[in-house]
Amino acid sequence: MELRILPECYANTALTTVLGFRKANHKEGVGNILKALDSPGYNNSIGIALIDKDKQAPNRLKEDYQFYKRIGSLEIRRMGQSKRFVIIHPIFEKWTYDEGLIHNISTGEFGLPNDYSAYKDVCKRQDASVNFHLKAYLNSLLQIDSEIKELKQIIDQLIKEFP
Repeated sequence: MELRILPECYANTALTTVLGFRKANHKEGVGNILKALDSPGYNNSIGIALIDKDKQAPNRLKEDYQFYKRIGSLEIRRMGQSKRFVIIHPIFEKWTYDEGLIHNISTGEFGLPNDYSAYKDVCKRQDASVNFHLKAYLNSLLQIDSEIKELKQIIDQLIKEFP
């Protein structure tokens, strides 16, 4: 069984790598993520999309992907009885920045801006997926009891539950 991870943005692609999934299939926008999950390649594979909670998400997201479970601020939706899942997290840059604040980890310790607005700009850039400083910061959040670590546990559990 092949696992397919689809991050919605470049920063999510960095996060996917930090979580240990090296072959992320980056898609720009929720609509493109849903189209990719519809493709026949996902009939026998587990597909997990990571997306921001977005006011502009297509209606289809809630129509086709039913609520599966919520853990903290992470919402998991599933397409029927398939192995296709969408994990919705808060807006990436706000979520990850706040996780650092909650756990007394400064973005500045990793060569990133301390200022939220500047950190947000880093996360929005196309090179976010390969930004060493961003990955180091995300990895520090993965090492502690954070929602980033919970996200990894959720994905690992889905893989185990739906081989």
